[in-house]
Amino acid sequence: MAAIALSGPAARAQSGEHADPDAALEAYLERLGRLYVELLSRAQTAEQRKAWQQRGEALLASAPEVDSFELRLNLLKAVYFRAEELAERVRLRLASTQETAEADATMRSLAQQFNEVGLKVNRRVDALERSEQLAESPDKLATELAESRRLRSLAYYYAGWANVYLATLSPREQAATDALRCFGWLIGGGGGANGTSAAAVRPASVDRLQPAMLQYEHIARTAVGCALASALKGNDAEALRWLDAVEEEAQTPDAVRKQVPSRRLIVLAAANRWYDVDLLVRRMRKADRTGAGPNLTPLDPATARLLAVLALEADKRTNVDLIERLARTALGDLVAARQTAQVIDLVSRYGTAALGEAGFIVNFVRGAQAFEEARKLQIATGPSAADDEPTTDAALINKYRAAADLLGAADAQADAPEFAAERTKARLMRGRALFFGSAFSPAAEAFYSAFELAGRVQGEEPLWLSILSLERGQREAPNAALTTRLSQAVALFLSTYPESDKGARLVLLQTQTGDIPDEEAIKILSAVPRDSPVYPAARRQVARLLYSRFRAASSSEREFAAQRFVAVGEEVLALERPLAMEGQGPEAVQAAERYLVRARQLLDAMLSVSTPDAQRASTLLDSLRSVTVYNSLDTKAIQPELLFRQMQIAVARGDLNAAEKAAITLIPLPDAAAFAPAAERAIYRAAAPRFKPGSDQPDSFEAARLMVVFGLRIIDRLGSGSSVLADPAAVNLYSNVAAAAADRWRSQNDQPARDLAVRLDKALLVSSPRLEPALRRLSQTAEAAGDTAAALSAWRTLLDAAQPGSPGWFEAQHESIRLLAVIDPARARQAFEQFRVLYPDLGPEASRDKFVGLDERLPPVPAAAPPGPPTPTAPAARDPEVAQPPASGSGQP
Repeated sequence: MAAIALSGPAARAQSGEHADPDAALEAYLERLGRLYVELLSRAQTAEQRKAWQQRGEALLASAPEVDSFELRLNLLKAVYFRAEELAERVRLRLASTQETAEADATMRSLAQQFNEVGLKVNRRVDALERSEQLAESPDKLATELAESRRLRSLAYYYAGWANVYLATLSPREQAATDALRCFGWLIGGGGGANGTSAAAVRPASVDRLQPAMLQYEHIARTAVGCALASALKGNDAEALRWLDAVEEEAQTPDAVRKQVPSRRLIVLAAANRWYDVDLLVRRMRKADRTGAGPNLTPLDPATARLLAVLALEADKRTNVDLIERLARTALGDLVAARQTAQVIDLVSRYGTAALGEAGFIVNFVRGAQAFEEARKLQIATGPSAADDEPTTDAALINKYRAAADLLGAADAQADAPEFAAERTKARLMRGRALFFGSAFSPAAEAFYSAFELAGRVQGEEPLWLSILSLERGQREAPNAALTTRLSQAVALFLSTYPESDKGARLVLLQTQTGDIPDEEAIKILSAVPRDSPVYPAARRQVARLLYSRFRAASSSEREFAAQRFVAVGEEVLALERPLAMEGQGPEAVQAAERYLVRARQLLDAMLSVSTPDAQRASTLLDSLRSVTVYNSLDTKAIQPELLFRQMQIAVARGDLNAAEKAAITLIPLPDAAAFAPAAERAIYRAAAPRFKPGSDQPDSFEAARLMVVFGLRIIDRLGSGSSVLADPAAVNLYSNVAAAAADRWRSQNDQPARDLAVRLDKALLVSSPRLEPALRRLSQTAEAAGDTAAALSAWRTLLDAAQPGSPGWFEAQHESIRLLAVIDPARARQAFEQFRVLYPDLGPEASRDKFVGLDERLPPVPAAAPPGPPTPTAPAARDPEVAQPPASGSGQP
């Protein structure tokens, strides 16, 4: 999920500006609310939308003292946009009954809720306006007042549109009236910025519209909403005045201006002004009075669909000829735009009368309707029909044959070549009609003709269905002609689609077996003799099945699965290479494409095992490149994969420099996301064993560099924070990269590496405060970076963790006082003197010289004041900077 950007209280709380609980609560509620809005906008089902909306409402109810108008509006807007989309689909008759009911219920709820928010914000506006003259900070109050007025306008804007759609979904004149009243807060109603109360705001009026305001998109959209609301109240003249104002204003945003013609269609159709509709449609299509013309431009699909719905649902008691002509115009423009699915949907709703009598589309649609009707009748007869079984019912057979005749007539129309994709669909549907009507041989011919029309790329399904039809015909009534045709079709399929999942089934079909598990299929296909004409196809299928099993194998079975696949895969490559390198034309290109796919699979298997064979993989990669170059295959799309294999080979050979070069080339590529993380992990894992902290060997130096470069990339992908470092593997990664970075600093004076070590160790110590390696590194790197406080903190933690009197304790004591002297020499001297009280001889011999030197560098002990009369004193507070006596029983003096 995308990160939620913070602003306002959330940003201030995150930055530490607010420390009080109320501010923090407001900030995190805002952040959580934004997250709910994001999730609500992404919800795919009504149930998901309802769940996220309920969570948002519960969030608001949990803290009513928090200012939540904008959050509530954002939640409501997320629901509104989905409901608006549904309402427009209802207008175009594209929504289901369930979606229509959902849109109606949602808009009814939204209209009420937006209005409630508007009333509440208006009360705030009133209060702020009354306080404006008394405010001690007039600028701040003016800002709050402007923001409240903005939220009020926003609430009533969406309340108005929700009421428009509510009146559209079912006749509700009151909703249209409410829409105009809500829009009055924005334009022409006396409301808005002047503080007019809710009761005094008048409905929006075009007479009070200021045209210059239409330059603002929300005002222009509000004017369009006023037009629709006026039309819904039966006032088409007022509606058209609104639309004219929007269209005539030069500064109206283009996004709104483009909506005006379709909205005008709605207004005119609702008023039964069909002559005006005809004039508008001709103007939109740039057509003459006959509907044609040299500059004719068909309506866009959405507008054509709208016009079709308006005309097909119109009251045809008047202007029937004109209305039917407009419906034919709309359907014709959908046909011209290749919107066959929409035409079929409209015809299924309103009938075929508007389509006319001739042409491909007319016969195709009628044939499709006849086929679907027969199919529904068959499915209703029993469960066997759902299994794609042909019927034996005479009445159903006749219906299927009639559908096939209509589809055949469509294919024979003079304009059929203009509809290549739909023509293929017609042939496929005709084949199905014949198959379900138990005419298997004609069905196979229809499917094969669809294959010929579709071509190799799209022809797999038609050719496969042709084979199934021939196989069924052979089963029902065996004869030599069908057997020959079936063998020819199977051979054609295997040569045309050698990588298809259906290939194995076809080989099994030739051996007269049924569906079996993969292992049994591998066994049967592996037994195909070398002299069989399907041997190459059989071996390809065995390789495909073995590769699938390799990809699905568990970690314990992966090595064996890889060996099985590689043995067969290399044999298949040996079959393909001569065809790819010695053949001519399309045959050579197809063989090269097969070679490319199989070689990539082999590289995957060879390099994914624990002991990859780098030499064989390198030879195979070189061969793959030679085949692709020879056949001019475009390998740009798989370049990241090939670079990744090159990197794996270099790692397997131990050549990390070559591996790094390949990875650096791979990572920036646009399509490298699937391989770059694996490349980074592979190089990091290969470098880690070579790194020896403190070593002066060049190999260790280079390993440390690679660990820093690629380990940091892995860390950046993981992210940071307590949740990441709760994983021991992440802690280990951070620690190893920090160690390598610190080593780079010590050996190469690499200051950026030092700073990286500081950053990583600080992150580690947040989740693991007493992690000794990180503390020791940080004590050195932080001091070198000038962060004395962090270094001192690390030594203090080590001091607390050390056994009093141990060598580590004396070391940490010395370093703590030394660093404290940098920050506060006087306190350092005090700490040293307390240490001297505990250890007058300054500790064991091994560390005594360090303390002696430290004593010489520290400022002298301040001179004692003259003694005065004794005064009772409280015990001295325990100073964390001063050395403490060893614990009881520690054995120290």
